Amino acid sequence: MVAAEPARDGTDDVVARTWLNAEAGHRNPQPGELALTALDELRPAVEGALRQGARLWLARVCRTRGDVSRRRCTSSSSFRTSS
Repeated sequence: MVAAEPARDGTDDVVARTWLNAEAGHRNPQPGELALTALDELRPAVEGALRQGARLWLARVCRTRGDVSRRRCTSSSSFRTSS
């Protein structure tokens, strides 16, 4: 999930952050990195948050399965956002 909300610093900026469950089927979202951006630049910040979430989720899935050596578990190329 990606959340976008107004920055709490009195500016017109927006904060975008990915939230990712540590384990499938269990609701306990963990925060990703914050991206502070202007409203007219929100799309790239959200896309970056989605890429970060995809990388983190892929790494967790591969760790769980024990297949970290496979190419698909070392690259997030299959998780591209559409333009």
